[in-house]
Amino acid sequence: AEKRPKDDPELKESIAKLTELKKALEDLSRPVETNPFVLQRAELEDIAKRRFFFRPAFDIYGGTAGFFTYGPPGAALKANIIALWRRHFVIEENLLEIEDPTIMPHDVLKTSGHVDRFNDFMVKDTKQEDKFYRA
Repeated sequence: AEKRPKDDPELKESIAKLTELKKALEDLSRPVETNPFVLQRAELEDIAKRRFFFRPAFDIYGGTAGFFTYGPPGAALKANIIALWRRHFVIEENLLEIEDPTIMPHDVLKTSGHVDRFNDFMVKDTKQEDKFYRA
């Protein structure tokens, strides 16, 4: 009987070896998480909620995505962060501070051009060139 290429044991062995090497390369090519808190995020959120830094707003009614109620330690932390931000940008950089509603009606966003033309500017990480972040 004539030997067919797919029955060649040397070819089968080479294909198996290449498949194994390809898998090893894929494992090495996976992005490495550099943020040490990503793996503990669920634990961190749990302890922050238990100590009432925050909780989802309107939690007893099922909550509303993106809105939070801050407890005493969370409110104090938020106030400290805002004070630090003001000290840097308003006092040191001489920028003006304004306050506007965070949630806007669709008509305002449409009229301002945000609906049709808004794009977040992206910046490239200089150390990990495959990563991009919002500016």
